[in-house]
Amino acid sequence: MSGAGWYVQVFGVGVDASAAGRVTGGKPSKIIAQQGLFQQILGGRVVQMVGIRLPRVSEFIPEISANKYALNIRFATFGDDARPHTSSSNVEFELTL
Repeated sequence: MSGAGWYVQVFGVGVDASAAGRVTGGKPSKIIAQQGLFQQILGGRVVQMVGIRLPRVSEFIPEISANKYALNIRFATFGDDARPHTSSSNVEFELTL
């Protein structure tokens, strides 16, 4: 998933992929969100910024929520009614913590 054409979403703000890696200090992990949902238990790890990489032409909109116990990412798409709905597709993305 590396190379040109990738875009990083950091809390809804697009930034250069190399900048997100420097800011978060982590290494990207390739992940597949089954049916548009992903959850990672943090296990006491303190995370202050999350980087998500999707293709520039991706139809998916990442919605991120977290607390001190878990990170949750829901990938939504727009349907016929102009409201975002959780995707039923598996979504391949890169996550940097």
